[in-house]
Amino acid sequence: MSGMALPPGFKLPLMKYSPALARLIEALRILPGVGPKTAQRMAFHLLERDRDGGREIAAALADVLARVGHCQRCRMLTEEALCPLCVSAAAGPSAAVRRRIAGGCHRR
Repeated sequence: MSGMALPPGFKLPLMKYSPALARLIEALRILPGVGPKTAQRMAFHLLERDRDGGREIAAALADVLARVGHCQRCRMLTEEALCPLCVSAAAGPSAAVRRRIAGGCHRR
């Protein structure tokens, strides 16, 4: 079975795990590129080897979900109504242009 791809929508039989562990494994599959086996490995790693790391991930995720949204002007992720680049546009067009050129990926 090594090297064989699992069919789309395939789910590991999670009945052998506690409901909480099964929920964690399914939740980890939300991430891009994470299939059932990788999600299972991640969950086991966090529970068996790095519970503090799991707590840190949970706290960071809860924090970012509560505090980060999209800039009202350019839709970049930010903790404020306007991202720092859009705020700096008020300082003058030349400053904003320099920052956009330097940033490369900022869009308006």
